[in-house]
Amino acid sequence: ARLPDGRAWGAVTGVFPDPDGEHLWVLDRCGANSCLDSDLDPVFRFDLDGNLVTSFGAGLFAWPHGFY
Repeated sequence: ARLPDGRAWGAVTGVFPDPDGEHLWVLDRCGANSCLDSDLDPVFRFDLDGNLVTSFGAGLFAWPHGFY
């Protein structure tokens, strides 16, 4: 999967196939081991070619740890 320029993976804590069968949801700890004091989105939706479709969640999570 390709992140926006300048963004690096941190601790990936969840990967979930979208029920539509055409996307994957990925949960990342904001390029680090936590999202404390971060303005980065930890939730990503990718198409099956690895292209980023959308992201969200900045400021909403401290230690994202899975999809439930």
